[in-house]
Amino acid sequence: MKNLNKEAVLPRTLVIPHLKGFDVLMISEIKMCQPNGYCTNFFVAGNRKYTSSKNLKHFDEMLEELNIIRVHHSYLVN
Repeated sequence: MKNLNKEAVLPRTLVIPHLKGFDVLMISEIKMCQPNGYCTNFFVAGNRKYTSSKNLKHFDEMLEELNIIRVHHSYLVN
């Protein structure tokens, strides 16, 4: 019953799977996501780029409630 009264806590990190393992990114540092074939490129603060083995639709569904907006069929923007 205690858990029903608590507000939903939104995650602050995102796990990005790739061929060699995974990376953990802070959601607030993500600037943009762009598809690259069947993969997704994440552009992060500090001019860093990460590539995930999952497609853009996978991340669009995960991030829709976290102020990550799909502004075009090929871009997600924070």
